[in-house]
Amino acid sequence: MHIEACENRDVQESSQASEGNKPHVLRKVPRFTAHSNWRLAQCNMQRRDIGLVLKYGVLERRTGVRFYFIRKKDVERYRKVEPRLVKLHDAVVIVSSDDSWVVTMYRNKKALRTIRRKLKGYRKFGRDAA
Repeated sequence: MHIEACENRDVQESSQASEGNKPHVLRKVPRFTAHSNWRLAQCNMQRRDIGLVLKYGVLERRTGVRFYFIRKKDVERYRKVEPRLVKLHDAVVIVSSDDSWVVTMYRNKKALRTIRRKLKGYRKFGRDAA
């Protein structure tokens, strides 16, 4: 009953919040590449943890993929609903642009800064570039 109330509150918050602050609703469960399975084991994470990052994490679109990551602010906000988020602080999950494949995951304390400095797309450099 308490969980349902929290979920309803999250839905209400999400309708008022910007895209980066709300829990995400994925249309389908993404599949894992061989590399992402390997990184999952290296980072000592479970598939359930990836689902939590995708649901409660912040979404940034760069270089043709989607970056989901958990900020300290997100951990504090959703700690009562999902206590496992404390262990997922600084986790980054890279998903294909159509949310069908989990490409890789890693941990980075300065994830937002690193992701936002990436190019928004592939560009040609040099004098001949138009």
